[in-house]
Amino acid sequence: MHGSNRRVTVRGEPRWHRRWARLWMRQAHRQGVGRAASWLAGLFLPPLYGRVPLAGMNPRGYLSPRAHLFHPGLSLGRHCFIGDRVLFYRDSGGADVTLGDGVHIHQDTVVQTGQGGRISIGDGTHIQSRCQLSAYLGALTIGARVEIAPNCAFYSYNHGMDGTTSIREQPLVSSGGISVGDEAWIGFGAILLDGARIGRGAVIGAGAVVVGEVPACAVAIGVPARIVGMRGELPTRSSADERAVG
Repeated sequence: MHGSNRRVTVRGEPRWHRRWARLWMRQAHRQGVGRAASWLAGLFLPPLYGRVPLAGMNPRGYLSPRAHLFHPGLSLGRHCFIGDRVLFYRDSGGADVTLGDGVHIHQDTVVQTGQGGRISIGDGTHIQSRCQLSAYLGALTIGARVEIAPNCAFYSYNHGMDGTTSIREQPLVSSGGISVGDEAWIGFGAILLDGARIGRGAVIGAGAVVVGEVPACAVAIGVPARIVGMRGELPTRSSADERAVG
């Protein structure tokens, strides 16, 4: 009804909320109390992005007590953020998963390796909710400061498709895995398949399917993805910039 709208007042976060969070984040990785301390640290903070600052309160970062770690080869850098219901899983023969400093992985994302596949994610890369990162046979290498929107998928392998045998009975194959260069931006719902090579600073549009090479600073859209423009050359970062985590 016209004239009946009510203004919603959003109050600022009380200062004691941050003090409370810092107190418990000091205990977040202590054996026996770590999960409880992480839960208490976020008790008065909103979910999703509201808890990202917790990662900066402890060099070992923030690991949601609702995350699931079933990957003994997982290595986390400093100040990483792992959100609710993120799953790290190692299937038979899976190799390591390595996260650089300041990596953010948001809720409901699945990170899995198998059959020799490995995953490497560079410093300062942000992976939004509900993404799927599957490295089987081939490696999945994501550079530094990459922005990955929600619902993206990465598959570093394919199924064999011999017509004499059902798909589920055929072995997996790989043509070299997937690589994503520094500073790239992967739009909502994009899919990167085995053999995809994304250059530094490239942009992949929402819903695109990438099966080959996208040069540095190119803009690619569509199914299959095609280049529709160029962004221009990115400035070279200094060594100090390379060490910084955005």
